Amino acid sequence: MRENRYYFLDFYKFLFAIIISVFHLWAYYSEPARGGFIGVEFFFIVSGFMLMKHYQESPDQTPGAYFVSRIVRLYPHYIFSFVMLFLYVNVVMNQSDFKTIVYNFFSHTAEILMMSGTLLADEKTYIYNSVTWYISVMLITAYAILVFLPKHEKEIINLSPLLAVWIYMYVFYTKGTLNLWRPHIAGVLNYGLLRSTAGMLLGMAAYRAKDVLKNNLISINRNGGGLLLIGSALIVIAIIASYRFWWRACFAYVILFALGVSFLSAGEDMIPKLPKKVCSAFNYLGGLSYGFYLNNYIIEYFIRQWFYPVYHHYIILPYLLLLSIYTVFTTCFVRKIISNGFAKMVEQLKGR
Repeated sequence: MRENRYYFLDFYKFLFAIIISVFHLWAYYSEPARGGFIGVEFFFIVSGFMLMKHYQESPDQTPGAYFVSRIVRLYPHYIFSFVMLFLYVNVVMNQSDFKTIVYNFFSHTAEILMMSGTLLADEKTYIYNSVTWYISVMLITAYAILVFLPKHEKEIINLSPLLAVWIYMYVFYTKGTLNLWRPHIAGVLNYGLLRSTAGMLLGMAAYRAKDVLKNNLISINRNGGGLLLIGSALIVIAIIASYRFWWRACFAYVILFALGVSFLSAGEDMIPKLPKKVCSAFNYLGGLSYGFYLNNYIIEYFIRQWFYPVYHHYIILPYLLLLSIYTVFTTCFVRKIISNGFAKMVEQLKGR
């Protein structure tokens, strides 16, 4: 187990991955989607939080080296999920001939290269695993931030909350919702990039805020404070998943997410030490969140094609069960086989 982990953040990453998966299931059946997309903002905030942590611990690492390290970690599961979904759609669902399969594969260069949230994929581009837009814009935003941080760290950190709020206000003013990633501004700037920039800036501010909060959390009752933080976060998650007023409330949720990340990370040392088994469980679930996020479409297709062509509320449980089993096996397979081979290939290329 890696040291200096934020175990509660791992747990909430897993929880929000499930919420996003259920949101996609509802949308797949043309059911009223209830705001689960807002969970993506939580992942942007956590990405910005961890980016700032990485920058503080490794200030000499170049943006390019950081970018490569993220690719090495994310790409194996990404491309495996894409290939499996691609084969299922083309071979099982559509039963395409070999020539069509080859053509369809190479016509999705933007998606294969993790660029589905950029100018290479506009509103008309068909994308098999559309959830991957998050990964491309997150990587682009992280690289851009790391380019400017060394010379403008003070300005970026001080202005990050204001810039994030301004971006969110602009998105709401122009579109009325955060639930978008394909539209472009004047055919150039992708709205997904705006979301990632705002969320990651808030995450960076949350990382700096945790140290200030940490000093003040000492006076909070350890048991009561920890339970209060966890309970409040669960209430917010329940509201997001259950009610339909999220069009107006999601802006407030984003701010609550940033505050929650600050409090949870600052309060981890204040909360009584968790048993090692619990920490290991949170760590493991956090590691599965990426797989949950990437794999939900293939399970949705499978369920609708073979079991439930019409939506029923009780399909959520078998859906999550199948998604869990599939994610556990694919994550294990990718980590043990594909990731090791991919990492060795990258090291060999560096050696040249």
